[in-house]
Amino acid sequence: MSLRFYIHTMGCQMNEYDSELISGLLRAEGFEPALSAGEADIVLANTCAVRELAAEKAYSYLGSILKKDKKSEQIVVMCGCVAEQDGAGALKRMNGIDLVIGPSKIRNIGGILKDFLKNGRRKDYTGDAKVEWNKDSAIARSSGEKAWVTISKGCNSFCSYCVVPLARGREESRPQEDIVETAAKLIKSGCREINLIAQNVNTYGKDKKGEGDFAELLTRVASLEGEFRVGFKTAHPRDFSEELIQTVESSKKIMRNFHLPLQSGSDRVLKLMNRGYDTKRYLEVAGKVRRLSGSSLTTDIIVGFPGETEEDFEGTLAMFARAAFDSAYMFKYSPRKGTAASKLGDTVPKGVKEERLARLMALQRKTGLANNKPLVGSEQEVLIDSETFSAGKVCGKTLSEKQVFFPAENSLKGFVRVTITSAGPFSLKGEPVK
Repeated sequence: MSLRFYIHTMGCQMNEYDSELISGLLRAEGFEPALSAGEADIVLANTCAVRELAAEKAYSYLGSILKKDKKSEQIVVMCGCVAEQDGAGALKRMNGIDLVIGPSKIRNIGGILKDFLKNGRRKDYTGDAKVEWNKDSAIARSSGEKAWVTISKGCNSFCSYCVVPLARGREESRPQEDIVETAAKLIKSGCREINLIAQNVNTYGKDKKGEGDFAELLTRVASLEGEFRVGFKTAHPRDFSEELIQTVESSKKIMRNFHLPLQSGSDRVLKLMNRGYDTKRYLEVAGKVRRLSGSSLTTDIIVGFPGETEEDFEGTLAMFARAAFDSAYMFKYSPRKGTAASKLGDTVPKGVKEERLARLMALQRKTGLANNKPLVGSEQEVLIDSETFSAGKVCGKTLSEKQVFFPAENSLKGFVRVTITSAGPFSLKGEPVK
């Protein structure tokens, strides 16, 4: 009987992709998926280290497995960014962890597990490495309707607060032909939503001569035959180009959501963050996005960065209002080991962070509602998210990635025309066009 594995995924879309890849690689080696950790012979936690709370949740989950579910022969594996960050330290912290595998080494996970089964030696597999992109063809997608397609690994930006370059290594672009071929196969198999993902899509191809830039890649994918949409995340404001706007505008298949992390509305703080742009530059980019018909602008914000004053935060509120973001991911600053910002200390009190976050969330509700109200009465083409069907309702996304909920007697797939009947700060409601 084949050994069974279970993967618990935490964190961003990059981790979701990695978990699907791990699943495919293990199946190719003869392992079989299990429905729960308790049923599995091998439990893998694909972890996130973007904030301290996320890292602690990883250890908490593994602790619960080791305490409640672990059988004496069960193999416990830590993967992902916490694995890379802590390395052998994770093995010392928790005796029950058998293997620690960083993001750059997951494509060798089948061989790593087989080696462990043979010799039983606890070990960490970390450190940056060149990617064997051909192994990504083994990926086992969790959905047939939508797919993540990674276009590069790592990051060269080195924002002072961010652990990603330390956890995922230096940037390496995936061959363009490989990406286009992968997208074509997905479309042919019935996939209707393809998301090109990277830590910074705007720098795609800069590390390889002759590979082409991101605008060229996006054009090629959008030009493939079939009924589908293509989106992308995440774009860095520093590297934003006019060509990207023109590329999106030229195709009805490219989703018109631009996720451009602002992080702070204070030029002083942006400099400390090593973001590579100021508020003037960001507003220029935001203005170009807003001039594109049917577009939406979303962002990330960090509150309570070391040394952030009330004046700095007021600048963030002002920028948020001026950019009129459709939605935002907002976080309290959390120092990360090894980053430049960790040397600045955690100087903003927790209570101040929480109060500022609450004010920012209130502003988000206001701007989100203001952006959504004009859509009431309009007819939108919505792509169904089949995973959200329940209680006689379905949820789909517009071309600008706004969520729309509407009634349906049966589970639906594909594209549906919907008339928007009401708007909230975070989503829309509608009725299918008859």
